Amino acid sequence: MDNDIDTSYVTISVEQRNGKKMKTFVYGIDIKFDLKKILSHLKNTLNCSGTIKKDEKYGEIMIFTGNNKKAIYDFLVKEEISSIDNIVLKGL
Repeated sequence: MDNDIDTSYVTISVEQRNGKKMKTFVYGIDIKFDLKKILSHLKNTLNCSGTIKKDEKYGEIMIFTGNNKKAIYDFLVKEEISSIDNIVLKGL
């Protein structure tokens, strides 16, 4: 593969949309995990909406409404989807 992205890292990024509104982006999760099940579980536990978008550069990206960076980080570590050392936090 000649991608610029290091897929061994999971990136959790928060961006401000408008006013107080935030969006949380998660990408880099290994393809052996079912993103639809992860998305569904996180949407139910965080009480927010979310979707999966395909991107040429980053692959599949999960997008959630609100600033859910800490909760998603805790979930990924607790469920052993990614280790603490392989998660990159960006944004607010």
